[in-house]
Amino acid sequence: MTQVAQSVSYQSGTRQLDGYLACPEGDGPFPAVVVIHEAFGLNENIKDIARRFAGEGYAALGLTHVIQISIVGRSTISYLDRAPAFFDQRRSQVALSR
Repeated sequence: MTQVAQSVSYQSGTRQLDGYLACPEGDGPFPAVVVIHEAFGLNENIKDIARRFAGEGYAALGLTHVIQISIVGRSTISYLDRAPAFFDQRRSQVALSR
């Protein structure tokens, strides 16, 4: 299956986050998955995994999962929960429920 892939960035609160979006070619909508990286960040391996999902018919977002932890009693902040907002902005291309 032919696919379209590109680096993307989106706003999450006060931060600009980077990601990699791979989709099947066409208008969609497509079912969607979020590809979470391991300790090495958004690298070529994660981009390849996103492209493989796109090859199977999914819109796949490989994102930079940023976690900020404070040992002095501040709360943990995770940006993984911002991925749905990214897909929501592209609702015409992505089927959020299937």
